[in-house]
Amino acid sequence: MLDRVYEQLSYAETKNGVLLGVFGAIAAILAGFIVADIPCWLMIFLGITAIVFLAGMLICIWSFFPNTKVLDGSPRPNFYSWIDMANFKNTKDFLDNIEDTENFDEHILAQCIQVSRIIRRKHHFFVNALYILVAGIFPPFWIFFAVKTIKKCVRKKEIIYNAEEEKKIC
Repeated sequence: MLDRVYEQLSYAETKNGVLLGVFGAIAAILAGFIVADIPCWLMIFLGITAIVFLAGMLICIWSFFPNTKVLDGSPRPNFYSWIDMANFKNTKDFLDNIEDTENFDEHILAQCIQVSRIIRRKHHFFVNALYILVAGIFPPFWIFFAVKTIKKCVRKKEIIYNAEEEKKIC
């Protein structure tokens, strides 16, 4: 059971790591556009978009800080918890504590619950960061294509208008 829980923890951390990489790549692209010679309105829009992506990055980074609050009623020290094991000064102290323990199942269950809470927290952060990613990506594309389409229409009207003016002159 503990192996399956740790497998899920690894999966949750991998998802957040990949999403953090996506946010980093988008931030690098936005930084390139912001320092380029672009119109002021587009620079403001990209700056706001960069702030949205920065919020998503911070959520992903925050997910890597584990919630290590101790469970109520869990055995102390928990021999399957890295937090408790790190408190032992040497192997003799650890072995002395193990000899006094009668029921290891309680230690395993407490560790499963603790890691499961960490996993739930990581998944929660992932979903929120994913929503921010989608919200940050789609509006810029909609606006970009709308502006591009409007510019094309304006250019076509100018070309048609100029062609009609030349016909009048001839």
